[in-house]
Amino acid sequence: MNGSQRDRWDRAAKIAQVVGTGVAVIALLATCLFTVWSVDKSAHLQIEAARLQSHVAAIAMLDAHQKFAADNGVTLMGERAAKVTASEGKPKEVLVAQHGLLTANLVYDLTENTAEHAEMRHASKYLLERYHEQIVQLDYPCGALDDEFVYWARHVVDVNPCQGPNRVTIG
Repeated sequence: MNGSQRDRWDRAAKIAQVVGTGVAVIALLATCLFTVWSVDKSAHLQIEAARLQSHVAAIAMLDAHQKFAADNGVTLMGERAAKVTASEGKPKEVLVAQHGLLTANLVYDLTENTAEHAEMRHASKYLLERYHEQIVQLDYPCGALDDEFVYWARHVVDVNPCQGPNRVTIG
């Protein structure tokens, strides 16, 4: 092999090396970009799935409350059922009202920061308004309820769901 042929092979080898390195760098960058995109997409899908699960759980809680109320002879729509006394001596409607208060609190808190929050806030508002008289009698401690829920109930729904100070002062 003479000198000029060797120079051509050396030049071709260097070009191949540069091209190979370039392809490897481009592949590495493409892999990094794809990884970032897929992680972002996966996180978005997981967040959406969690929001959907929150909504489904809130609906299940509302259904459970409706069943609890019906089992205790308290209607959620229309006129109030007759006050039947529970074995503990409390009117069943007061027990159902406490269940309704806690359900409203959980539904409000569970669906916070979701697209369904307005819809679920309406359901919580309905429960608070439905059991307003009984909730006042409960003398429930505010520390047992979500702070934002207490603020919202007092300032938007105009129902005081608990006794004691509210730790949230702004809306």
